[in-house]
Amino acid sequence: MPRRMTVGTLPAPEVKTRLQGDGLGLRIGSLGMRILSRMPAIHQGLPAAYADYPVLELDEFADFRVRIDAPPGPRRWIRPQAQFYLGTTAPFLPLPAHHALAMLEWGMNWCVSSGMHRYLVVHAAAAEKDGLTYLFPGESGSGKSTLVASLMLSGWRLLTDELVLLDAQDGSVQPFPRPVGLKNDAIAIIQRAHDHAVVGHQVRDTTKGLVAHLRPDADSIRRGEERGTAAGIFFPRFRRGATADFTPRAPHETFLALVNQSFNYQILGESGFRLASSLVTRVPAYDLQYGTMDDGKALIRQLHAQIARQ
Repeated sequence: MPRRMTVGTLPAPEVKTRLQGDGLGLRIGSLGMRILSRMPAIHQGLPAAYADYPVLELDEFADFRVRIDAPPGPRRWIRPQAQFYLGTTAPFLPLPAHHALAMLEWGMNWCVSSGMHRYLVVHAAAAEKDGLTYLFPGESGSGKSTLVASLMLSGWRLLTDELVLLDAQDGSVQPFPRPVGLKNDAIAIIQRAHDHAVVGHQVRDTTKGLVAHLRPDADSIRRGEERGTAAGIFFPRFRRGATADFTPRAPHETFLALVNQSFNYQILGESGFRLASSLVTRVPAYDLQYGTMDDGKALIRQLHAQIARQ
C-alpha cells in the first residue's frame, strides 16, 4: 500500500484549495475528519498544527464533515466572527474570527463526544510507555493536558489529551491524537521545559484565557490506529508548591469519577456499566498531587515502574 500524503507535504495553495472546495480530509487515529473553511486563520494555522497527519482523499470515508466560516450577515465585515458547522447545524454561538482555529478544535471534540457511541467517551488524557497505557481523567484546570504534553515530549506515546475512547466491546483504548490544548501559564511551562516543542499561534481572550495548541510528535500520529490497553488510571492535581504524593483510589470512587467524566455513559446503558466496572476492578487507580511538572513526571515514572513489575 502506498504511503499516504501528509498535510505538510501539500503546497500551501493546495491546502487552501481543498479547504475552500470539497474539504481537506484528515486521518486522526482511526477517525476521518473533513474540514472546509474560507477563513485565513484556518488556512494558516491548520497546516502548522496538523503537518504530520495523513490526508484523506475525496473518495475516502470521513466520520465527520465540518466547516468553520464567517456567519451570514453584516458581521462578516464588522467585527468578523467564526461559526462552527456540522453539516448545516451550528451547535455553538459564533466567536471572534481570530478564535477560528481554537473553535475548530473545540468543535471536533464536540463531534466525537456527542456522536461516537461505539465508544465510552471520557473526558481524560491518555499516554503510553512500554506498551502500558495510562488514563488521566480530570476537570479543566487539573493539569492533565500539561502533564501528558510533557510526557509526550519526553518519549511517551500520546493517545489523546482530551477524549479517551474506550471500545464498548473489548475496553481497548482507541487513540485520538490531536494537538494538545495548553492554557495560560502551561504554554510557557512547556516551552521552557522542552525546546523542541512546536506550539502554534496563541489565541487571547477566549473563555479559557490564553490558548495555544501543541503539535503531537510524528510517532504518536503514525501509530494512531494502534489501540492501547489500560494499565492504570491517574487523577492528577497540580497545586503550586504542594508536596508530591500519590494515594490509591478505591474502585467504587474511580467508577463514579469515570461516570461523571463520561459524555455518553447513560446512552450506552448496560454496556457502559459493564465496561466501566471491568476497568476499575482490573487496573489500579491513584490520586496524584504535585507542585512542579518534574515532580508530577517523577510520580508517573515511579508508578509506571511499579505497575510494569506486576
